[in-house]
Amino acid sequence: MRRRTVPGRCAGALLCSALLAGCVTPGSKLVENGRSTLQHADATVISAWPAIAFAPPALGVRQELLLDDKSQVLDDGKTRRYVRGYVLPDIGKPYSITLTSFRQGTPADPAILYPQLVFLDAERRPLAVQAPVRFDYRSGGREGPDGLHAVVFINSADHGERYVVVTSRSLDDAELARSAPNTFSTMPVSVPVRGFVLTWMIPQGHSQAPTRMIAAPGGRLAISFDEYRLRKVGDKD
Repeated sequence: MRRRTVPGRCAGALLCSALLAGCVTPGSKLVENGRSTLQHADATVISAWPAIAFAPPALGVRQELLLDDKSQVLDDGKTRRYVRGYVLPDIGKPYSITLTSFRQGTPADPAILYPQLVFLDAERRPLAVQAPVRFDYRSGGREGPDGLHAVVFINSADHGERYVVVTSRSLDDAELARSAPNTFSTMPVSVPVRGFVLTWMIPQGHSQAPTRMIAAPGGRLAISFDEYRLRKVGDKD
């Protein structure tokens, strides 16, 4: 009887994760380096909201963005933070803004940029700040790492919003979100099938206690602007 091993995709992914784990920077180190870089930024520093550069929206397209040392820095005299501005869609219909901030660091020492959406009027003055409670911690699955996720709906009859700024917010220790990373292993299972022995690698694992995610000044995010459509039963994409 011949033996044929069929390695599962999960086993390959776990092997890659194990190889990469040794070179992943812990969250606390990322935060330390990020704060130093932010405080020493000079070339990209601005002092007022109207000076932010605003990119046009790409309706229906998921865009990834980085808030890092190449981003503009808003310094209001009290705090410094990275900012990225967008012109809001002018389509005369309701639409949504979907924003995700991805987890960084290691499973035992995670960090994350706690995002904030600031809406501006036609003169680029702040109108409203999206409440932080609207961001939920979700598993990324096939979309990528876990992260803080929010969907904000904008109506055509809202209060004069013309621009939106993606930035970070400061948090007290008691407000920090917690993540529960999983530790995985694999177990081979062999099954005889028509003269062959097929072997599958079955993932095994257990959950660890929730770990507090410290606040990072920068990070990787994804944003999309999508037209709101009322869907009926049987509708197809």
